[in-house]
This record gives sequence, C-alpha cells and structure tokens, in this order.
Amino acid sequence: GWGGSYNYFPVLYSINAFASWITGIDILTLMPKLTPIFGGLAVLVFYFVVNQLVNNKKIAILCTLFFAFMPFHVYQTSHASPLTMGHFFMMVSLFLFLRYMSGNAVSCSGNYPMEIKNSSNPGLQSMLVFAFSI
Repeated sequence: GWGGSYNYFPVLYSINAFASWITGIDILTLMPKLTPIFGGLAVLVFYFVVNQLVNNKKIAILCTLFFAFMPFHVYQTSHASPLTMGHFFMMVSLFLFLRYMSGNAVSCSGNYPMEIKNSSNPGLQSMLVFAFSI
C-alpha cells in the first residue's frame, strides 16, 4: 500500500520536482510544504464527492468536517507522506467518475476550457486521474 510497503509514489515526487523546477526552491525544502496543501485540497474534493452522492449540502458539510478532523487524515497531511497525494488523486478520480455517471461529465470541448455538459465521453478524465492515484 501507499506509504507502507511502497514508499516511492511517483506522483508525489513528480509534482514536487515540477514545483521545484518552476520556483527554484530546493525539493527537500519544498516537499514538506507542498504535499500538505494537497491534503487540505483533498478535504475540499471530499465535500464535492459527498455532495454528489447525497445531494444535500448540510450533510456534505457535516461529513467533510468529520473527515477534516479525523486523526488519520490529520496525521497523514501533517508531513510529506505518499498517502497524501494518493488520497487527493483518488478522490478527484472518484469525483470525476461520479460526475460522469450522473451525466454531468466535465468536458474540455466547447467555448470554455472546462465546460460542464452532458457528454458521451467514456469517463476519460476519471480514468486518467485514477491512473495518477495508483
């Protein structure tokens, strides 16, 4: 699993190397600061996943609060753990899959870069993000 027997989650290092290349900051300085940001963003994505599933904003906010203060998530987000990136990309892929199954797939065609419309696309976005999370 991520972080236990497989400590070399490639997306963790790829994103941090790319950010280091753009900013010029040493990767060992950047990694403990950038990776927890993805843990925080996972909480936001979790809200959208729950809202997509139950279609109730109050329940989605309550579930997100429980998730945000869950000791496992707080611990994994507090340092540069491969699990943090895995959770983020797995939740993004789950959200895109749920959007596809509900008929509101995210598409890159049209007048706007990420226009939401009914699409016959076979879930390519969720498959690509899922590939990042493996």
